[in-house]
Amino acid sequence: MNSSEARRKKRNAAAAEKAKAIPQQETAGDQKPATGSAVRTAVICVILAAATLLTYQGVRHNEFLSYDDTDYVLQNRQVQHGLTKQSIAWAFTTTHASNWHPLTWISHMIDWQLYGSNPAGHHMTSVLLHTANAVLLFLLLLYMTGFMWRSAMVAFLFALHPLHAESVAWIAERKDVLCAFFWFLTTIAYVWYARRTSWKRFGWVIVGFAGALLSKPMAVTLPFTLLLLDYWPLRRKGLYGRITLQNGTLRQWASVWGRLCIEKWPFFAMTVVSSIVTFFAQKAGGAVSQLQVLPLWTRLCNSAMSYWRYILKMFWPDPLMTYYHHESRHIVIPLAIMLILLLALLTAGLWFIRKKRPYAITGWLWYLGTLVPVIGIVQVGVQAMAERYTYLPLIGLFIAIVWCTADSAGRLPKIKPVIQIVAVIAIAAMAVRTHAQVVTVWKNTVTLFSHVLQNDPRGEFPNLSLGAAYMRQGKLAEAQQYFERALSYNPLGPQTLSYYAFCLMQTRNLVAAGQSLERAKRVAPNNRDVIANMAEWCLLSGRPAEAEEYCRKVIAASPDFITARFYLADALQAQNRLTEAAQEYREILAIEPDNTDAINNLGILYGKQGMSDEAIQQFKRSLAVKPGQALAHSNIGRVLMEKNRVAEAVQEFTEALRFDSANAVAHNNLGVALFQQADYEGAVRHFAQAVRLDTAYADAGRNLALAQARINAGKTK
Repeated sequence: MNSSEARRKKRNAAAAEKAKAIPQQETAGDQKPATGSAVRTAVICVILAAATLLTYQGVRHNEFLSYDDTDYVLQNRQVQHGLTKQSIAWAFTTTHASNWHPLTWISHMIDWQLYGSNPAGHHMTSVLLHTANAVLLFLLLLYMTGFMWRSAMVAFLFALHPLHAESVAWIAERKDVLCAFFWFLTTIAYVWYARRTSWKRFGWVIVGFAGALLSKPMAVTLPFTLLLLDYWPLRRKGLYGRITLQNGTLRQWASVWGRLCIEKWPFFAMTVVSSIVTFFAQKAGGAVSQLQVLPLWTRLCNSAMSYWRYILKMFWPDPLMTYYHHESRHIVIPLAIMLILLLALLTAGLWFIRKKRPYAITGWLWYLGTLVPVIGIVQVGVQAMAERYTYLPLIGLFIAIVWCTADSAGRLPKIKPVIQIVAVIAIAAMAVRTHAQVVTVWKNTVTLFSHVLQNDPRGEFPNLSLGAAYMRQGKLAEAQQYFERALSYNPLGPQTLSYYAFCLMQTRNLVAAGQSLERAKRVAPNNRDVIANMAEWCLLSGRPAEAEEYCRKVIAASPDFITARFYLADALQAQNRLTEAAQEYREILAIEPDNTDAINNLGILYGKQGMSDEAIQQFKRSLAVKPGQALAHSNIGRVLMEKNRVAEAVQEFTEALRFDSANAVAHNNLGVALFQQADYEGAVRHFAQAVRLDTAYADAGRNLALAQARINAGKTK
């Protein structure tokens, strides 16, 4: 053996020894990864679950939001049918709300079947799923790495970070927490499979991944994260060979990673299918912005800024907003370029230290990769970024930070107590901030968008949303103010123009309302809200036949659109076609059996047709659905008066005033009934109260004078 061969063998032997030692470096900074006892694991799970539930328990007092909750639950007839063969088939075939996520629809159906229109149950389902996700994340990290306290810290950060409040407190974002639930189950199954590969175990991974995709298409990045976990902490061995931190040849790296990618071909195939379906669903729903609206360069710049803004929000989550205005016209290009370069430099730096800190590059690439579908390169919606998008991506940063910090503490034992104290304080502060966000900001639509506009008054969307919330509360002056602000950002927004016209119609400014609706119709001739409001405008303008045409156009496209059916019933009544109008109310009740407005209106129609018994039956049906309605009691009283059952009518009017003492009409009606019973003093009291409540109430004024005259005549005698 010559000297060169001896040296070569010596080098190979040294390299082999070094390679054997490499796996020990993946836990640098800790002497030994301790799995801990089962009791300690169970205690951490209980504390983690309790902390999460306590932080989010205030959400049960929150309302449904007009922001997507109506589309997903409150006005979704398919969801409200509960679990039926038809509704499940709909869940798997619909792209309603510009998404395809059958399991999310099914979860909402189950909630409606359990809780109906009570938002507390819907909210608590999301909280329970988030709690389960936190526990699953802890168990997953412990299972993969063996580090109990590091895993627990990451799980607490995930559970309590304020950036995640949006995903949990917003019922329409059920897809986030449900997708994460299947995501964690899939990853646990994958680690189980990686420990001992078999087709049976691999099958469970595929099932879990399918569940994640069927909950939210953002799960398309899950196969990418599995490859990252192959690198660290799994270091896949056995069938595919151990992945080391050695600088192997390009061929060796390609061979290892090629086999790992080929292994996951079913996941990549499912990802492609899901991505295609999602793209067309969102495009069909008008959610995908065109390049003419947002050029590619603008999107890339916004994406780079968003990556860094999410990191800043992670460290300092204030302010938190449900809507972030897109700076599409005011992007500082040099700043964006610098941020892109910083992303590249940080990635290169973490790659350079991957031998000693493999978790750092894994966590960082997890963060970068899982944000790709929602970072804005394919722009969905009008926002620049959204807090809900961080629900899964921040896990990568949490892992990198916690593991790096723990390694540093291992090398510098003196700072370990300080780090522990800081960690406890940080978790407590996050819990307090998250709780405040849930109970104050996410309470209802008004509090949500008022908070957004307090922090950033710009943009059509938040002004439109707050205006619509005020409009539904009947606060038309406030609503009109915000619609005007929204129009200053987008003068041709059809929804804003339509709602603005609605407010103008309520104040009888029909000329301006008609102009606004004409502008909206030119922009969006098939928008159902625009067409329905055109029907309302025609009714108020004394053109019921035109109103009927508009209503029938909307109903042909959206048979379940109840607002249009109400307007159609009004148009038919205005043409004295009472039988057809009654049929429209019956159609509404076939769609929504507990709609008290339709029940009461049907009763009024029966009364106009002389069907007094049927009318009373409808009013009582309305009270059975919703007790305490002053209007229903007043309606019963009026029918009883027509049947000359005055004593019973007095009882009904008295009940109406018990529930609405400021109802001038009910006071007048009760006064009339008492007058017929010759109780003139009682009649005077109620007529006088009606006049005090409504000084322009002419009938009440005349009745008061008549009753007072009767009293005076009695005194004269």
